[in-house]
Amino acid sequence: MSCSSDDLLVPFEQVESVHRDLLDLMPEQIVDALALAWHHEHLSYQYHGKIKYAHQQQSQQWLDFAEGLLANPFEPHKILA
Repeated sequence: MSCSSDDLLVPFEQVESVHRDLLDLMPEQIVDALALAWHHEHLSYQYHGKIKYAHQQQSQQWLDFAEGLLANPFEPHKILA
């Protein structure tokens, strides 16, 4: 199975598209905080013990930060993370 360089770029193009869509819904600072929360939550599945807990804590801190920036209820936006 071979991959062309165009095939390798597809995921990045999809991320750029989702990022633009999210920026239409909320400020960039909130989008960035939600992305960091997702990243740490994702990493927590790869680890155990203290490292897993640290990533879960980081994820929650970024969610709390994003929630503090939002003027409207947080729950609908949390789903996007």
